[in-house]
Amino acid sequence: MGAAGSTVIPLALTVLIRLLEALRETPQAVNNTVSEIEGRAEEALKQAAKAAIEAKKAEEEANRKEQEAYRLERDSRQREEQTKREMALLEQEVKEARHNLARGIQPVIWPTADELAAAKLKAQYRDDLLHFAVCGPSGSGKSSLINAFRGLRNNQSGASRTGVVECTEEMHRYPDHRKEMPYPRFVWYDVPGAGTSTIPGWQYFIQQGLFIFDFIIVVYDTRFTQIDADILDNCRRFNIPAFIVRSKANQHIRNLQDDEDLDYTTARDKFVAETHRDLKSNLRKFGLWSDGDPLPLHIVSNAALYDFIKDSECTIRQHETGEVLSEVPRTGGKKRAEYIDEPQLVYNLLQTAYKRRYPPLSGLAGAATTAITVGISMLGGERCF
Repeated sequence: MGAAGSTVIPLALTVLIRLLEALRETPQAVNNTVSEIEGRAEEALKQAAKAAIEAKKAEEEANRKEQEAYRLERDSRQREEQTKREMALLEQEVKEARHNLARGIQPVIWPTADELAAAKLKAQYRDDLLHFAVCGPSGSGKSSLINAFRGLRNNQSGASRTGVVECTEEMHRYPDHRKEMPYPRFVWYDVPGAGTSTIPGWQYFIQQGLFIFDFIIVVYDTRFTQIDADILDNCRRFNIPAFIVRSKANQHIRNLQDDEDLDYTTARDKFVAETHRDLKSNLRKFGLWSDGDPLPLHIVSNAALYDFIKDSECTIRQHETGEVLSEVPRTGGKKRAEYIDEPQLVYNLLQTAYKRRYPPLSGLAGAATTAITVGISMLGGERCF
């Protein structure tokens, strides 16, 4: 029975008793008793109504708390289930990472905004310049290649330091000293060799900040490695043009001549064919090449590259916009007979640089880009664009 009912019953008994008593009293007393009874009845009804309201509120509050407890319990179960799912995914990722590491597959890393800013600051990156990173294993000939690109011998002032063992422990920046366009806008970087004791292979691309460069030249001497493949794969991820250079071609050809008693032409053709075959096999193995794709390979010797570069610098003229470029096409220097892909490499670098940074413009700027294009076409080499 509710609170209102428990209040009304005692009141009814009280009223009945008072009425019985009033029957023995005077009419005035009866009226007074009736008024008293009516007042008590009205007060009892008010108390009953108030009790009913409070009971309703208590019931509603109990329901609210019950619902809140259910919601909290449900949310707690959902959070627990979400945590279990996240932990399972994390455990799966850790398991896959360990499995990949065991197979030699390194984790994919993306630079943070702070790493991007720090890499640009370290490299003294400028939007009006073209930045070439030359990287590869220790002793692959990176420094000599940079010197040849810049028209310098290894022992000249301003040349990149060279050596049999890894001389480059930090990245070094070499602006191009030449005046012919677009060389003044080129900056070359001698990047520490991957896989050294201080440069773990799987961290190489991000740690060296290679993601900021406009072009990356991957140099290898004897064999194409997993680290080289990782660099190319990252170049593809970051949409950076990459060039593969097999260096020290003259040394390898001489070794074939001596080891197999071959003439120069036969040894060179064999070396080139074997290099193409082996690189295709390696790129296919790493998922970086399919049959029918162009092979991004240039076989060079640094001496022949230097010879071609110096020969192409012989004659220049001043363009009306201030651009300087080769006036006549060059046919090659003293080591022309030893050229393999040297002219093509230079041409491809310049053509790619032009396409990447200097789109066709109108007016004076258009004349400048035309001058650069003409200069590129006069460098020689078989066009492949």
